[in-house]
Amino acid sequence: MDSPWWSGRRADLISAAFGNAMQALTASHGPDPNRWTLAELQTLLFRHELSGAFPGSCALFDLQTTGFGGGNSTLGRARHRYTSPFKATGCATVRVVLEMSDPIRAYAVTPGGQSGHPLSPHDSDQLDFWMSGQLLPLANSPEDARPAITVLHPQS
Repeated sequence: MDSPWWSGRRADLISAAFGNAMQALTASHGPDPNRWTLAELQTLLFRHELSGAFPGSCALFDLQTTGFGGGNSTLGRARHRYTSPFKATGCATVRVVLEMSDPIRAYAVTPGGQSGHPLSPHDSDQLDFWMSGQLLPLANSPEDARPAITVLHPQS
């Protein structure tokens, strides 16, 4: 490829970039290239809307993961700032699979859980499922959902 950007030094620039990358990875993650996977390097932070509202609230509200392998062009999509390439700040979240059988079966998972309350047991109870790519079955009919329904009535 002829381009004024390369100025006849394309091979030299590519070789130097590769050498720099190898040195940086060896220095930061050891000599074994098998450990240089994105999942070994990247973290993912789920910031709660109330995070940072008062001192110390980040630890209470935010969910931090390690070993997240998603990138800008992967199925497990994630985005990051180019100034912090291994700290993902956003991702594709809800995963839903519908099995078009009779009856239809549905599965889903969300990162975190069904609650946004940090003291709820359901605040982060789906995170491990989401991180490992597992799905949870969904109720497909009112009859299937009825055992899990809680109805709250106000006191008179």
